[in-house]
Amino acid sequence: MNTRLTSPEAECGHDRHHFRFHLPHRHLTSVFGNDWFALKAEAFARFFGTPIFLVGRTLIVADWIILNVLEITHFDFIPSSC
Repeated sequence: MNTRLTSPEAECGHDRHHFRFHLPHRHLTSVFGNDWFALKAEAFARFFGTPIFLVGRTLIVADWIILNVLEITHFDFIPSSC
């Protein structure tokens, strides 16, 4: 009895395209539109999830904390009562 559900070609992905699940949604456009500003806005929005942005933001916050702890500078903009 043959218990294989797919052909060997299908297991390797030779007979089906790897974007086959995207085809029903191919008619949808970009979230921001297709004009120049929309494409720049989408690129800008996608940048916020990149490792470069996340590591850079983490380094800025770490520097802020270190400078405040060492009292080199004071970044707290709320006036103290003392």
